[in-house]
Amino acid sequence: MSQSGRGGAASTTPAASAIPRYTVSTGAHLYRITRRYDGSGEPRNPWFFSSTDDATPGRFDLPAPRGTCYFADRRVGAFVEVFRRTRVVARVDIAARQLVVATRIGDSVRLANLRSASAARLGVTLDTFGGDDYAEPQQLASELASRGFAGVRSPSRHDPTTRSNTVALFGRAGTARSQRGWRVRRKAVDTEGALLEDARAYGYAVLDVPYDVPTRQP
Repeated sequence: MSQSGRGGAASTTPAASAIPRYTVSTGAHLYRITRRYDGSGEPRNPWFFSSTDDATPGRFDLPAPRGTCYFADRRVGAFVEVFRRTRVVARVDIAARQLVVATRIGDSVRLANLRSASAARLGVTLDTFGGDDYAEPQQLASELASRGFAGVRSPSRHDPTTRSNTVALFGRAGTARSQRGWRVRRKAVDTEGALLEDARAYGYAVLDVPYDVPTRQP
């Protein structure tokens, strides 16, 4: 990535030792919210690594056969990234979701820290986290992966407090039941009272939706 953030020769990218780092230490927790079941009714695997070949690729996706799995470092950060601008959430939609808690049980992993001031030398701007053009973040992710980083840490686009961070982990594209060095627990979102209370501060309301309303002719 050139320093302007507009592409350019790889030689303009700082050496790996100069790229700001963030360490996910042993015992650290990451969070993501997914549907509880897939289209066939089977329990959904907790790990999904999307790639730039997918129909709707993510911001820091890698080209296949590699991909990226997205987490947040706060429970509420995972919530706002899923529901975004949908302020009134149907209770049935909440009931269909699970909170995936991934705990690092292996050695610590090294991420590129895009929250650092020195990330500017990579061409990082607020558009990197909040813009609608994913081409440049994807190029940056590919370069960082080639330099041995296990993923990137960046501000969450949908948390205006800036307290939540996205943690995008690199891996093999596709779905998996497990990942080496991680332990996963799954919790029903509708049982996570503290999470739903935190979401209320962002203006979310969880309500029953009257899908079947009796009507009569006037």
